[in-house]
Amino acid sequence: MEQYAGLVCRWLAQGFLALATLTFVIQWLLPRGRKYFRYQQSSEESTTGRGDNSDEERKTRMRQKLQQEHTQKANSYKERILAPREEAKRVQKEEEFEKFLGPAWKGQGHSLGGADSKESDSAGVGGESPPNRSAARRRKLLEEPTSSPGEVKTKTVKAKPVIKLPDEPEEGEKNCVNVILRTPIGKQCSRRFLHTHTVKVLLDFMATLGFSQTYYTISMSYPRLNLSEHLNKTMWEMGFQRQVTLNVEEKDT
Repeated sequence: MEQYAGLVCRWLAQGFLALATLTFVIQWLLPRGRKYFRYQQSSEESTTGRGDNSDEERKTRMRQKLQQEHTQKANSYKERILAPREEAKRVQKEEEFEKFLGPAWKGQGHSLGGADSKESDSAGVGGESPPNRSAARRRKLLEEPTSSPGEVKTKTVKAKPVIKLPDEPEEGEKNCVNVILRTPIGKQCSRRFLHTHTVKVLLDFMATLGFSQTYYTISMSYPRLNLSEHLNKTMWEMGFQRQVTLNVEEKDT
């Protein structure tokens, strides 16, 4: 009996000793294990962060490269196409301005009909006048005076045609369309027209805004269409129902 009790006590002592040893090992390993796992996690996060940063830098460099290529293409297009086109327009406008002013007369003038003393001085060899002066003298003799000596002659100036637009429909009317014109100077002008009004009325409206039909026209953005080629079509035939936005553009020369 005493041997059995001593054996049980020895087992209990060994069990307590093993439990104490296990507790000591756990308390010694647990903090160090936590530190190790934290270190591993932080290293993985830093590696991932460096990878993300490298991806962002690569994307940024690609965007900068694409932007530089786009800028180079835009500058090349401006130098090759836009600059010559603007220069050609400038030269054409200067030529039209010179035609409008008219050439300056630099030659020597000759009177078609004058006093007898001038005619005698300018007579040709043998006392005969040139044929053109003789004809001018005959025309002068055949003409009859149409006004008295004291009457002042006035020139009749041909008046420019006045553009008169049709009455604008009331707001909310069913059979009308609201037309918005975008001008080259960035201004937008709107007006209502009936469905039965023709495209010619739109061009007249453009002219009242200060854009001559000689140099400007109205076009649609999509589908691309020049309305100057469809003057007799109505708004309804062009597909303008409630509202439409059109562009005032300079004619291509």
